[in-house]
Amino acid sequence: MKKFFAALMVVAVIGGFAYLNWDRVGPIVGPYLGIEPEAGPTTPPEAFLLPPAPDPRYRFVLLDPSTSTDTSFRESMKALLISVVEGYLPPKPEDTRPGVPEIVGLELTVRLVATDSLAYGQPNYTVSIPSVPALSARADMTEEGALDADGTYDTWVESEASWSEAYDAAVAAAADAVAAMQSINVNTDESSGITAGAAALTLLAPAEGDVQYAVLSDLADNRPVQAATFAGRPVICIQPDAVGSRANWDALFNDFAAWAAAGGAGPVTHVRPELAAATLTTFLTGA
Repeated sequence: MKKFFAALMVVAVIGGFAYLNWDRVGPIVGPYLGIEPEAGPTTPPEAFLLPPAPDPRYRFVLLDPSTSTDTSFRESMKALLISVVEGYLPPKPEDTRPGVPEIVGLELTVRLVATDSLAYGQPNYTVSIPSVPALSARADMTEEGALDADGTYDTWVESEASWSEAYDAAVAAAADAVAAMQSINVNTDESSGITAGAAALTLLAPAEGDVQYAVLSDLADNRPVQAATFAGRPVICIQPDAVGSRANWDALFNDFAAWAAAGGAGPVTHVRPELAAATLTTFLTGA
């Protein structure tokens, strides 16, 4: 009986040791006991190849296609928007070994001024160019272990391939955006609900993020004034050259700026048409 209890004690000690050190003992004795080792958590390669892509810019444009606005102005504003979107992405570098900085994407919404600009169902043209994450510089190939299997060189090669796919996807999205914007009709015979159109854009904007507004119009509002909440976001106004009294033309901007300020807008900037190209480039790209 004493030998039996002694044997039990030995088994208990061995079992306790094995339980407490199963991570070491299990792979050795598990197969003999019919116990398959559990698979450890795996990390998909994409999880460490590239950093997260940056949040996009959110840009909202109110474009006035009504006949009260000069035809050449509204056509030129459409063309400028398309031109900036078409050239939004920098050229793909031939040599990526030094690394490539991130590219901030673009979420652009263009709404047209109409008789009832605030009404649900008025056309919005929304286009997206996804952000592209940064690619780190290739590691020094002379470092110890750099050329080992799954070493820093192999990891960078996989990163570069993922980055290239992300860049190519952004290029394709930019081409789709240009095609969509070319279909915008900037010749309509409607009244001009300017504040209503701007108010509609504020309802579409996200609560957080890099949000800015642009109004491309003569600002001659002949519809009921609507309230808006700009939440401190800036507004640029590009107005065509004055027709008739310059004082009346300036008064249209001053009235709109006062309305926007009452709605909590940030800086409201008056831009002449000859500065539209540079202004819209900075507005959309941040550069």
